[in-house]
Amino acid sequence: MPPVAVIEGAAPLAPVSMALTTHRSNFVLMGARPVAKWIDWLRGTGEVPSEHGPIEFLVLDYAGRQFLASIRPLLSPTLLRWWWEDVYDHPLVWRYASRHAELDANGTRSSLGWFVIELAAGERFLRELSGLIRGGRDSQPERLDLPTLVPEGFGFGGEFAALDRGSREYDYAMFSDGLALLGTPKRNPIVGSRVWSPKEGLQ
Repeated sequence: MPPVAVIEGAAPLAPVSMALTTHRSNFVLMGARPVAKWIDWLRGTGEVPSEHGPIEFLVLDYAGRQFLASIRPLLSPTLLRWWWEDVYDHPLVWRYASRHAELDANGTRSSLGWFVIELAAGERFLRELSGLIRGGRDSQPERLDLPTLVPEGFGFGGEFAALDRGSREYDYAMFSDGLALLGTPKRNPIVGSRVWSPKEGLQ
């Protein structure tokens, strides 16, 4: 099993604008669009979100680490019909699917492709975000104290690379800000949940 990700204690403070932009993209990829809407409001590019209620995240256990995952789908149900007709009916999609099936037959496992964020990094950002929301757009600090993690995958880590080619038990990649893409699925990965309220913070 790979080692637990290390959060470096001497990480420099991140400029607020950079942190908000980066994590907006992260939470959109995760399917947590309400978080992205609050970030847009803080950045002055959106209205106050109409949704003020709590947002629930799943806690997943994967590769000896824990991750936050959105329980909401990336695509809303109203888009599914368009997605099916305009994307899945396209002949190039089925050509790719055939090639992918051939690869699987040769021993390459299919990929889940689930964007999540490392638990400690995700919790820290959501707490900081709630503090910014409570303070309002006009009283933001210049920098945020966010963790930096050791990247996994992408050829990093030597024998501890995130792709375990020996047992093929885990397949994932994790960026230094905590965003991760989980590949091969694992049985019963959900071990808990967290609830985030924009102003009350993480519970």
